[in-house]
This record gives sequence, structure tokens and C-alpha cells, in this order.
Amino acid sequence: MKIYAFGELIWDLYPGKKSLGGTALNFALHLKNLGADVALLSAVGSDALGAEALSFLQSAGLSTDTLTRYDGESGTCRVELQEGQPTYRLTHGQAYEHIRVSPPLLESVMACGQKSLYFGTLAQCGAVTRQSLRDLLQRTTWQEIFYDVNIRPGLYSREIVEESLRACTVLKCSREEAGIFGELGFSQHTPGREDRNPADFCRELSERYAIRSVVVTLDRDGAFSYEAAEDRCCYAPAIQGRVVSAVGAGDSFFAAYADARLRGESPEQCLANGVRLSSYVVGCLASVPALPAALREELRAMSGKELRP
Repeated sequence: MKIYAFGELIWDLYPGKKSLGGTALNFALHLKNLGADVALLSAVGSDALGAEALSFLQSAGLSTDTLTRYDGESGTCRVELQEGQPTYRLTHGQAYEHIRVSPPLLESVMACGQKSLYFGTLAQCGAVTRQSLRDLLQRTTWQEIFYDVNIRPGLYSREIVEESLRACTVLKCSREEAGIFGELGFSQHTPGREDRNPADFCRELSERYAIRSVVVTLDRDGAFSYEAAEDRCCYAPAIQGRVVSAVGAGDSFFAAYADARLRGESPEQCLANGVRLSSYVVGCLASVPALPAALREELRAMSGKELRP
């Protein structure tokens, strides 16, 4: 199974340092750590940050052949941490809004056998990127289409979100992000801050947009999903531990969830794998820390199946 991660590649700029991130990149790197066959569909600028990003990807073992070279600035985001929780400041007109899928690349993707697609919201603010995503969605067949809402204030639209909901087979959002659906008129059931059973919200979105699975992460309360085929709700409790930084936690959760799902695990196991990996990530400063052998073995034991080599 090939997984294509489509979306932003962004340098997170902290006081005194920088780190290469972005939801699509983080998702791809976590999948690679888990042994998945993953390709990144993104863009880098023609500046020094773009060259540094290409070098990083090559050292991480991700192919750069699927990247757009944009004649402009690479994506950047200023990040501030308050008690481990991040706030982000992004700007328009950067490389991630100009992701192109060339005809040869599109043909290569179409010719791939079993494959799944991941995408988010932010990069679609760029018209070029949005059209490229539409081409991917409309011109090839996917086993699963994973949509991580991952909304940033002021960098989304009602049209983008609704079009994404209609395209995906698996939706993931946080409990906080779920409130956006009510504001946009997509749901009459908005989970409260302490709601650990957002069943009405999940079922409503699933039925309205024909989504197979709706997943809601619940921070310190774990994660919840609704499975449309079985009209069934599932829950995985949180694993309590030290929180150093929540940057990338949602990406790690969804990567472990998607990996387990594509290997045929139960919904409960998919949630459990996601919670386990994200609980490790929030205890680290890096958004994609190295995966210890013991944790890899633990995830293997949790699933009862061998992870891909």
C-alpha cells in the first residue's frame, strides 16, 4: 500500500531556532518511522530554506522527486509555546500554496496499484495547490482518503472545508476544531469542552457527507471514532504523561491510526495505536522524534501483526 501525503512543508520558526515541519511532512515522517511506503507531495522554495529542506528530506530517506520547486519563498510559520501548547503565525504566498502535480507525476500516481491519500486544509488556501488536489482526487482511485482538518484561524474557508468533507473517507479533527463545523453550519451537534462521547456530532457528519469513519481527538481524554458501516462508536483512553510540546501530536496520532487502518486493524486498535504514539510525541520537544526500538516493538505487539519492514 502506497500512501501519498499531500500538503504543506513548513519551517517552524521558534525563538532562537528552526525546525522543518508542516502537517503533511510530519504525517509522512511518522509513517516512514512506522515502516509504511509513503511519498510526499509538497513544494519547497528557491531560497536557502528550500535547499536545506531538500537536504533534510534526502537524509530522512524521503524522495524529493515528488516535490514542486517554487520560484519564491519556502513555507514558514512562527511558533510560540505557552505551557507546551503551540500558537502559530502563518502568512500567504509561500511555496506550499503552489504545489503542482505534473502530468508525468500524475500518471505515475494513477499507475500505482493500491494507494491511499492524505491531505489537510491549510495548503488549499492556494489556488494552484487546491487544483492539484482536485486533480488527484478526481483522476485516480484511492482505497482511503484521509482528511485532517487541522484548521488555522483565518486560513480556511467554508467552501474548502465542505469540499474536503465530500472527498474524504476518513475525517479527523480535534475536539476544539469540531466547534468550527457548527460555526460553518455543517453540524447541529458541537462537542463540549469536556465531551468524551461526541457520537451525535460524528454520526451527523458521517451521514451528511458519506464519510466511513469520523475520528475526534480528545486531548487528555483520549480519542473517539464513529464507524458508519457498523453504526458503531469506539473509544481509546489517553495515556497520561509529561507534556513538553503538543506540536505535531495530531499528526503522529493520525499517522499511527492510518497505518493501523490500512493494515486491517480494528477501529479500537487504530485509536489505541494513535493514542500511544501521540503520547510519546508530546513528551518530546521535536514534532517527529526518533522512534525508539522498544516503542516500535510495543506498537507491533499492540497490533498483533508485523509492521512493514
